[in-house]
Amino acid sequence: MIVERSKMAGLTALADNRGSASLPVLQDMQDWWKAWGPRISRDVGQQGWVLFLLDAHEKLVEGSMLVSRIIRNKPKWDGLGTESEWGSVEVATTAALRWFENHAPAVQRDAPDWAQFLITAQYGAFCALARLGRELQGLKEAGYSTVVLETSDKGVACTQGGATFLEETA
Repeated sequence: MIVERSKMAGLTALADNRGSASLPVLQDMQDWWKAWGPRISRDVGQQGWVLFLLDAHEKLVEGSMLVSRIIRNKPKWDGLGTESEWGSVEVATTAALRWFENHAPAVQRDAPDWAQFLITAQYGAFCALARLGRELQGLKEAGYSTVVLETSDKGVACTQGGATFLEETA
């Protein structure tokens, strides 16, 4: 893979300087993979383990985007959301983990040693994502949602979500 030296630092920087929200970072990752996923596939090869690493990363970003959008009460048919946002986040994130578990063994045995470590690291990320989905689904079922508080000259007002929060603090 040939990258101009002047662009290399920006493309490989390990910096988290986009504020505290997860959604902008995930959107950047989606854009990054749309551009670089095909190039990595082309330049490194069409071996199954390479394609699997790329597909798995894309599924991790999609699952993380789902969790991030649900946290923000974004599930709307606005063209940005997905049908999975209306269902159980636990089912969606667990399905991603099961996809990984079903496909990883076949490609892992063909992968070089260093890539096997990457596959194992991705498995840990899928496990964490499934647990986040389970936790978020539990919060939703308990009636919790994102609370949006806005301050104005009239005081603090809850403008979105938070029915349980308001009941508990009233």
